[in-house]
Amino acid sequence: MTKKKPGIVSAEKIHLTQVFVFRCILEAEESYLDDPQQPVAFETSFAYDNAVNENTGRLRFRLYFEIDALDANEKYLGIDTEIGIEFHFAVDNFQDFVLEDEKKGSYIDKVIGGTLLGIAYSTARGIVLERTQNSYLGGALLPVIDPIAAVKENVRKRE
Repeated sequence: MTKKKPGIVSAEKIHLTQVFVFRCILEAEESYLDDPQQPVAFETSFAYDNAVNENTGRLRFRLYFEIDALDANEKYLGIDTEIGIEFHFAVDNFQDFVLEDEKKGSYIDKVIGGTLLGIAYSTARGIVLERTQNSYLGGALLPVIDPIAAVKENVRKRE
């Protein structure tokens, strides 16, 4: 039997309990250091992985960002940035979002995944901006994303 899909996530039932920056590397190549230029644009990549404890309603998201600085011609400037941020959440009514399906088995509804990823990503945008503000990047602004689409397609594969 298929369990009924949950409704909207109640904000007061979501708790962001911890945030850790576990990686923050900014490297400038010698060619850039010899001829520094203010970046005009950024090429960014984003991936994540997550872990869930269904019994306690706790979830962890690790977000990974790579940022390359570009000039006005969209040419790579020689500045590489890698940032990793971990977010811990507790959801009071988490069991409402654990679904059962005869074919799929037990799975987590994308509504809660997208909501939590949206909170984590939005918070990460501010952290990345702050961490890169007084650097050669001059403050990298991450693009706005659709977290539901990201839940469906952009899970980091462990190597």
